[in-house]
Amino acid sequence: MKKLLFLILLVLSTGRVYAALIDSLHVTPSIDEQTFKNGKLDITFWNQGNSMVTYCLMDADGEVVAEGKLVKQVKPARQQFAIDVQKVKRWTAETPYQYTLYLNATPIKGKGLAEQVKQKVGFRLVAIRYAKLFLNGCPLFLKGINLHNLQPNMSRVDMINILRLLKAHNINAVCTDRVDPLWYDLCDEYGFYACVELGRSQHIAAFKQLYNHPSIIMWSVGKADTDDVVISRLFEKLKKEDTKRPVIWVDMPFTDKRCELYTPFAPTAKVADDFCNMGNPVAEKPQLLASYAQPNGNSYGAIDEYMSLRYRQPKYAGGFLCEGTLANMQAATPAMQEIRYQMQSISTLSHAPRIGRLEVFNDSFYDTLSNVYIRWVVRHNGVPVKNGVYTKPFSVAPRKTTNINLGFTDLFKTYPMGELTLDVSYHQAIATELIAKDQELAKAQITVRPFKPSVEPLQASMVDKRPLKLKRGQSIVISNTCCTVAFDKTTGWLTRYDVNGQKLLAEGGTLKPTFWRALTNNDRAANGEKQFAQWEKPTYKLVALKTEKVKSNSTQRTDICVTAQYELKEQNVALSICYTINEGGVMKVEQTVTPNDETAVPLALRYGMTFQMPVDMCQSEYFGRGPLENYADRKASQFVGQYKYNVAHAQCPYVPYQAWGNHCDVRYWRQTNALGLGLEVSSAITFGASAYLAKTLPSAIDLHIDLKQSGVNEMVNVGQYPEMITDTRVLLHKQTFTFWLNPIMDNVEKY
Repeated sequence: MKKLLFLILLVLSTGRVYAALIDSLHVTPSIDEQTFKNGKLDITFWNQGNSMVTYCLMDADGEVVAEGKLVKQVKPARQQFAIDVQKVKRWTAETPYQYTLYLNATPIKGKGLAEQVKQKVGFRLVAIRYAKLFLNGCPLFLKGINLHNLQPNMSRVDMINILRLLKAHNINAVCTDRVDPLWYDLCDEYGFYACVELGRSQHIAAFKQLYNHPSIIMWSVGKADTDDVVISRLFEKLKKEDTKRPVIWVDMPFTDKRCELYTPFAPTAKVADDFCNMGNPVAEKPQLLASYAQPNGNSYGAIDEYMSLRYRQPKYAGGFLCEGTLANMQAATPAMQEIRYQMQSISTLSHAPRIGRLEVFNDSFYDTLSNVYIRWVVRHNGVPVKNGVYTKPFSVAPRKTTNINLGFTDLFKTYPMGELTLDVSYHQAIATELIAKDQELAKAQITVRPFKPSVEPLQASMVDKRPLKLKRGQSIVISNTCCTVAFDKTTGWLTRYDVNGQKLLAEGGTLKPTFWRALTNNDRAANGEKQFAQWEKPTYKLVALKTEKVKSNSTQRTDICVTAQYELKEQNVALSICYTINEGGVMKVEQTVTPNDETAVPLALRYGMTFQMPVDMCQSEYFGRGPLENYADRKASQFVGQYKYNVAHAQCPYVPYQAWGNHCDVRYWRQTNALGLGLEVSSAITFGASAYLAKTLPSAIDLHIDLKQSGVNEMVNVGQYPEMITDTRVLLHKQTFTFWLNPIMDNVEKY
């Protein structure tokens, strides 16, 4: 707490020294647990004697709530009294209402100075009931962050900037070992729940100093062995001194009956889910994650799994993101968009989106969303075609829904075909000190009409007949007046792909299977170098290469099919790649992987192919999730739409170098030069894709086309991925990935 009278020693001109009359003020607020309408404030302090103390409790508007006079105190003694408050206004992180208590001490005889002590007071009740964590009778869910490495001498402005950043990411709680009272003054004022870790160097002195802050809802003794005598004594002392707040001991077994909460360190969401499902009576306690989601490098996968536990596991009380998350927020790394999205407190439910009717769910426990307005955008095949702002006043009671009509006509009539989505975002109407006007608070993308891909891309109409010719020599060459495609007979790899005189394949480049990606920090932490080493540079043994002419079902013309079959001996996997080329230069690629038996290596980092294009084809345009990178377990915050970027300007944001730049749920990807000439990739299913400057081939761009790429979630067990609720690993089984390469030429239709 911020000492309200600092034991000031006043040295007068006479040389006499006077000590403060009031010291060690402790205020303990509580709320009637039956009605949660009335409050009580228990006050204790040390009276140095020779004084008369009066008190006054005022609300936030300066109105007197209670006042009175205590008995005269001649000798030094501890005094205590209580104030009852009817219809009390409760403190929460969403509604941080504070009263002000004034204590006035006047000397009763002899010379002396009158003193006034001012103390902010927040009424709130923290309780554990029915294996749940409650605040003021409502379930409490912490969207927290660990902050143990803050600068020691931060100014008020620096602290407010940090809290503003946390608020922008929908964080409502902090866990820190900081004992600066100013930090908790700001948490009290701006609304953040705090867990204070009292380590070996701080103990009870810090506890007494911070006791009065309503934002502090629990104490922690940190992570220590069960037989640690010092920590054990501190744990018991805290429980005895403060019966209104729980005390946590990180990573203690859930069977330890001394602990009111189970606070595991760095569990997966699946492990947290399993604990909540236990039938063991000893496990009937709330679960609060002391630390989760590794922040280093390209990470924060599966945050949605942790958040989903809230809705189906009443015992789950949330937790605190790992130390280092703040640095990622300050650096605005791509993953922070996912943190903000998953932590948001407004949900948009599909009611009748085709006519602009939505159901808005207020996921808060106290806020009514009265300071919120809505922006919306309709996308047709990823392109914005309608937009608007909903500014009508509306209010949604906590944990309730309301219906909103955005006011547009039936989209199915205006757009009878094609994919339709509705993007909705919620914004701050009136600024507060931490939240700027128009700041985005939450968002959602609603599917109005889903994506329905063609089984096969439309083919250009062949006005003139351009039959393909097949030539076998040192290479297999397929050509006509429009295109030339060549394959190396010894390797089976594609070595040339020209359409209308435009080279689509980089010099020395090819189209090759890919089972590897640059390792993320999480991959490395789990011994990924060893676990996935076989897939970095596998040996492809060509066992068969054949060509045949086939009749196209769509054009009734003759196409040529080249099939290469490989053996990956070390991985015990068979691989087949079938290339079908038509007269317009369109190439259909079918890649089939088949593990030979149970001894095959089933786990890879990706399953797809890499097409190496000339470096001048650096313009990327795609229809998929964006604009920021996203992965199978970290994509919800990136909406489906049409996006563009220049590969030459894109750089890996991580040190050391690791996987980056991926985009999920891609409908098509176009890679072109400045004139718009290049290639379009499409498939009968959505796929993953990315493009960046090649690291292994000078003057080339690697265009990655993936059926699947592994997520970026934390691998806590060395040498193996953890069990996840939704498995985002690449487990190889017999499967075929089919996609089309469609040339984009000035005199050839886009397919």
